[in-house]
Amino acid sequence: DNKNAELCQAIITYVKHNYSNNNLYVGNLAKIFNLSDSYITRIFKEYTGYSLKQYIDMIRINKAKELLKDTNLTLDEIIRLVGYVDKSNFIRKFKKEEGLTPIAYRDAIRSSEDIIGSCDNIIRTVQG
Repeated sequence: DNKNAELCQAIITYVKHNYSNNNLYVGNLAKIFNLSDSYITRIFKEYTGYSLKQYIDMIRINKAKELLKDTNLTLDEIIRLVGYVDKSNFIRKFKKEEGLTPIAYRDAIRSSEDIIGSCDNIIRTVQG
């Protein structure tokens, strides 16, 4: 119903603004929204198709991908900035989601950008 949709939108907004907080987990969200863990979990899954834990991880992994692509921050810095504490847990989740470790992802994305840049230069030279 509309009330649950509004609640889920509020949770989504909260998670997007607070993903870097390493205390962001289902139990804390339930307290913030004054709901039980089981209720907030069930409503969120019904509305989004994702468990709340999956959604938090998805937001964090997507932000980590942006930082890996667009910055030269170390992996430890990125892990901290996206709200993870345990490096091995982050790497495991990242690899499960992307099929690559975070550093392999950074290397792959950057080498593909280099190839695209080289092709653009060749095209400009040929056209020029």
